[in-house]
Amino acid sequence: MGAIVEVKYFNSFWMKQVQGSVSSGSSNNPKWPGIEANPYGYPAFPNQAVTSLDNWYIEEARIKGGYNNTIVSPGVRAYLNEKNPIQDVRESSLIYSGVYNSRTDINRTNVFSIAESLTIDADPSDGSIQKLFAEDTNLVVFQENKVSKALINKNTIYSGNQGATETSKIPVIGQIVPYLGRFGIGRNPESFAEYGFRKYFADPIRGSVMRLSRDGLTEISNYGMKDYFRDSLGLFDSNYKTQNISWTKSTNPPRSIKDGVEVLAAGLDLTNYTFLNPGTTANIQVTSNNAGINAEVVVVTASQSVVQINTTSIGGSGYRVGDIITVPGDGVNFSGSISLTLTSSELNTLTGSLNPFYVENVNACNIFLGSEVLNLQASGSTVDTGVQITKVETVNTNPTILAITTNGGVTPDTSGFFAYQYKSKIVGGWDNYSRYYTLSMQGIPSNVEKENNFATLSYDEGINGWVSRYSYKPGFIFSLKGDYFSTYDNSLYSHYSNNTTGTNYLNYYGVRYTSNITFIVNANPSTKKNFQTINYEGDNGWQVTSINSDVTKFNNNGVGTLDIGNIISSFNEGLYIDPNSGYPQRAGFERKENLFVANINNQSRINFEEIIGGSLLTGLKGYLMTVTMNVDTSTNVGGKKSLWSVGTTFKQSS
Repeated sequence: MGAIVEVKYFNSFWMKQVQGSVSSGSSNNPKWPGIEANPYGYPAFPNQAVTSLDNWYIEEARIKGGYNNTIVSPGVRAYLNEKNPIQDVRESSLIYSGVYNSRTDINRTNVFSIAESLTIDADPSDGSIQKLFAEDTNLVVFQENKVSKALINKNTIYSGNQGATETSKIPVIGQIVPYLGRFGIGRNPESFAEYGFRKYFADPIRGSVMRLSRDGLTEISNYGMKDYFRDSLGLFDSNYKTQNISWTKSTNPPRSIKDGVEVLAAGLDLTNYTFLNPGTTANIQVTSNNAGINAEVVVVTASQSVVQINTTSIGGSGYRVGDIITVPGDGVNFSGSISLTLTSSELNTLTGSLNPFYVENVNACNIFLGSEVLNLQASGSTVDTGVQITKVETVNTNPTILAITTNGGVTPDTSGFFAYQYKSKIVGGWDNYSRYYTLSMQGIPSNVEKENNFATLSYDEGINGWVSRYSYKPGFIFSLKGDYFSTYDNSLYSHYSNNTTGTNYLNYYGVRYTSNITFIVNANPSTKKNFQTINYEGDNGWQVTSINSDVTKFNNNGVGTLDIGNIISSFNEGLYIDPNSGYPQRAGFERKENLFVANINNQSRINFEEIIGGSLLTGLKGYLMTVTMNVDTSTNVGGKKSLWSVGTTFKQSS
């Protein structure tokens, strides 16, 4: 290990070989090493320096280093090397460097003096430090199993009578004071978010979602969601897993691909079309059954590369993308070949030095850079080709065909897998628009699997409760001023951006979703009821997609029955014209006294030991009723739809 020195105070000399400027056109034109050509305003290289293997020049660390002196002193050595350097990994410790002095322009942020006590240790039994957050004059330390604060430029002193007080006699990092409660951030620091004096994070080890505020640590997952988070977060760990995505090599790549050139024909039959790589030639068989009609051949490629075309029937050269080559009609038909040579090297820049291979029926969103390419053997086993994916391009959509570029020259077999190592993520962020802490639990992160294996929900401090679940799976979430943003598939999205126009609700990452809420109607829980109607206060556009009573069990084998009601259409979608009267009628919700009201129609079959039941009775029989309401797909699509309250009318069952 080399000695640690301050170059400013140490005499050193750097020998450099004289080089020639390539851009100048002459290899004998000397230039400064590391620069392609001498830029404007840069000191000219000494003219006497001639480009040669035998010519070197000396660069000194100091203006007056003394190279030409009779004697050169070694200068001032800042630090000496340790004789026996031993590497020590301390995952639960903090260390601080020197400072940058803007007045003197002395930067010591890379100086860690072994002569000073620069480290302070947290309890190693609480695991590694995962995140640091500076707040006021404290540094909040998040370990796997503990949250503490490190005092900055102060320490805590204790007395027998007065308890603990703080003093400002300790430099930089003082004591580490733990917060009450054994909670930590696990190995998921991405769950952290802060707003004001509150900090939020998830503790997957204990199955809790936490808030750190002035009153200490609080389990906000206990506010109505204790069992859910206990079970959901219990599935997370810090282990890396392997995602395998199967692929099948395309035997018929699509036209207009990005690494070659294709000839399309109007009125011609190109049955054996060929893709060309730079420097290759191919003969394309062309036949025309349109007697006497001129046929057009269009050169198609993804870049403006020049195509050399030579043929006895057509002639010409230097055709470019989009050029039309006319094949003259001969009064009967045309049959021959067109010789194409791709002479430009521009196409090499599209995919690098290696040509891609093409796979079919694979979602491009699920293929990611760095994946290992595995070949599938006849025995069913897989063999790692030793290459990784460097580029993924969609070249056809129906069917989906991708051009896959790798960093190696191994040719994949006919089928195999793309393998990728990933770790589960718990993405947290503060929604400054709605004042929510939003948490997205992703068993498979969004960079691997876009649509599934996640749950995104938010917590509202105003009601101390979890208020909503969402259909988006973000990579990261954060707020800037009053706006809320998320990332998805290497793109940045702004939430609530169209709320002023009211046309973009439930639109996440270009996909229109629906909204639903499931609740239990449980008035007078000990009374046997016959639920007759349901009503709600809110906007037009809500429908009932599921409604049923509680389960009645007759014996200990777990078999039971329940009453199921018909679907109730929304106000608009339930409108129809009575064929007998010709007047409009409603088959779903109707307006009544500023409410949307509908009858509950039973569609159940007659159950065991029922005398009169099923569809012979209106309403649902039971102690309670479970209802799911959705927004429809036709009423003010993308607009706001509020649901304020839901009610029901019932009679006590005899």
